Amino acid sequence: MVLSAQSASRSVDLLAEFASSLPMVHRTVDFDPAKKHPDWSPRKYSRSPAGEHRLLGPFKTDEEAELRLENLPPHDCLLIRVEVAILCHWDGVWKNYGPDVWRASLDGDTRLLETTFSNFSGALQNFPDEVGPVKHESRTGSSSHGELGWTLTMGERGEVWKDLDTTYTIWMAVQHHRPTVSFNFSGTFHDDPDPEELRGECWALRSCEVRVMPRRSSPSAHMVRVAAAEAFTAGAVPDSASTALLVMAGTKGFPLIEAILEEKGQLGLSRQALLEARNHATAETDGLIEKLSSPDPTLQQEALSQMGESSPRLLAAIEKARDDAEDPEIRERLNVVLKKPRPPLVEIPDDAVVEPSVIAAGRLSHALRLIRDSQASRWLGLLKATALGDAP
Repeated sequence: MVLSAQSASRSVDLLAEFASSLPMVHRTVDFDPAKKHPDWSPRKYSRSPAGEHRLLGPFKTDEEAELRLENLPPHDCLLIRVEVAILCHWDGVWKNYGPDVWRASLDGDTRLLETTFSNFSGALQNFPDEVGPVKHESRTGSSSHGELGWTLTMGERGEVWKDLDTTYTIWMAVQHHRPTVSFNFSGTFHDDPDPEELRGECWALRSCEVRVMPRRSSPSAHMVRVAAAEAFTAGAVPDSASTALLVMAGTKGFPLIEAILEEKGQLGLSRQALLEARNHATAETDGLIEKLSSPDPTLQQEALSQMGESSPRLLAAIEKARDDAEDPEIRERLNVVLKKPRPPLVEIPDDAVVEPSVIAAGRLSHALRLIRDSQASRWLGLLKATALGDAP
């Protein structure tokens, strides 16, 4: 199913206004080598062919950029805004040359965003949705195109492909309480770029801002309603700001989200999950954690084996248990489970019909995963089992 209709997002304006009131803990708007940028690694800089824009990167397939921040003030949530430049011939989900995937994660293991981008009109992409059945036209959600002057010379005739750069302004939020954090960014492409001239697929960062949401603060009910309406309206293309607002609202936003789902005729996808999340604990996961904590190696291995075969409805609870574990050894054992490779992307025909409830469930799952709360984790696990099935 291809969604192409897009209008100006109210979420962007509302989130930008709210963000201006939050303490800023990091800001880079110009990756000038003279400024050293000690929070970033690797310190790999370049200038754009046009406009003299200073960039962090470009980065080839599987290369990673990291931003590490320390001594953060007390907070309940982190809000990050990045400008990502997608450079050269990204092919999105095109089955012959894709998928071309870009990822952002927290502390190397909590996925903030996993999506695909396309720089060609004939190839579709997942952004602004995550990797999954919903596909959009190339460059959907971009903030500029061709501004950096990226070109590619192809073939013996020296054919020049122009305007092979697209910039996206991406908002991401995640519930977080620790004084130290690292953000990791990477991409995996079907075609490796030329290692000398970086003529092939690559990406770079143009700017980055990180703000903290102080404890006991949250977006207004109006912001949450707007974000939920944008995310869960059938046929709509949400902005990343709408997901960020839902994450920042946390469990306080659940009643408002439920009301929007009911208004849009999609409440059925979450009704069972909501009821069960409010009334039941994750007994199955608790039992596995207990086995994993046992001094008996046989029980430990049994738990690891069961967790390795767990359906997605348990993975969010396992991630929460990892975050809450005080024993470093237990955390590492749980990391072994969570870091196991996921199955490869399943090719979904461009004209496949995707039910609106599945689209809404996918977007809701994205937000719930980043709320990182026990109630959200239970809702997420049950939502995947009831609305999405046990697909990854």
